[in-house]
Amino acid sequence: MIALSINNWNEEHKKKALMITNIKSMYHDIKADIFDFQEVNTSLLNQIGVAKNIVPIMESKNRFIADSLKFIKILIIPQPISLIQQTPSN
Repeated sequence: MIALSINNWNEEHKKKALMITNIKSMYHDIKADIFDFQEVNTSLLNQIGVAKNIVPIMESKNRFIADSLKFIKILIIPQPISLIQQTPSN
């Protein structure tokens, strides 16, 4: 009877250790996913900023860039953009 109790305790201990290992693994996976999401989000926001500068030129009649150095600066250093719309305050 004592041997059976010890065996049951050992099995429960192994299950708990495996559960803890799995939870830690999921935690690290979620942290990595969050980091990846932030990287993709930053890249997409930069692309939106660049597109906001290119689209008007492509839609214009003459498709002419008056100040190419200024345009290149905008492309290289895009302004931060928020995807959250601001609501007017009362």
